[in-house]
Amino acid sequence: MILSRRISLITATALFLVSLIFVAFFPSATQVFLLLSLSALTLVLAFRVFGAKLLWIGILAPLVYLASTYFVFIKFPLINLPFKLALCAVFSVFYYYLLLSVNTVLICSLENKSFPLLRAGKTVIYITTLFAAFLSYTVIYKFEYIFIFYFSSVFAVTFLLSVEYFWLQKVGVGEDAGKKNLDLFEPLIISIFVSEMAALLSFFPTEAFFRALAASSTFYVLLGLSENIASHKITKKMYLEYILILIIIFVILVVA
Repeated sequence: MILSRRISLITATALFLVSLIFVAFFPSATQVFLLLSLSALTLVLAFRVFGAKLLWIGILAPLVYLASTYFVFIKFPLINLPFKLALCAVFSVFYYYLLLSVNTVLICSLENKSFPLLRAGKTVIYITTLFAAFLSYTVIYKFEYIFIFYFSSVFAVTFLLSVEYFWLQKVGVGEDAGKKNLDLFEPLIISIFVSEMAALLSFFPTEAFFRALAASSTFYVLLGLSENIASHKITKKMYLEYILILIIIFVILVVA
């Protein structure tokens, strides 16, 4: 069972790597949508054993990650050859460990047990969630539209990532998350704040990279605050750290 699950995840990652290399050298929006659909299908097949509810919860972050990595090569077509190959390799490694971590957490939820790798899996999901958010925000800011576009796009991405993140974090902490309804309040509040920040940042005359960095830093701060407050672990030092991060990002935006 474990071996077959690992093989299915490796297969999904291998297909992602091949399709990513193809997009990197032949960037086209039409090809991206076709390859994204194919990768999404392999993702569904890889997680279908968990049932309908766990399936769609588990694929939210991977789908956002897939779309963002493909569109990186669409919006940044002038990346040189060695860097393209390096990005393909890095994106694929992140994708594999994201799938592996989501798989671990879903197994824990399905069997209502806590495995030794659960904590490590949640950490990987946390890192890749922020990474996917940063990539997505960068791509979104490469589109030159009015601020409403940035608000709605960032809201959609942040909401999908937040829903999966908060649901998966509940697994193994005394709650059978697989049998509970989704709590959409925290994802909704965080998504509203981040999307408002994203809309505000669209007025800054700076590069997409720095805007995305500021938006993803806001996402990071809100995730940390929400989780630590909920677990009653928040301290004055944490508040100061989060405030310092936001101040640093603001200074970078002004200077850049």
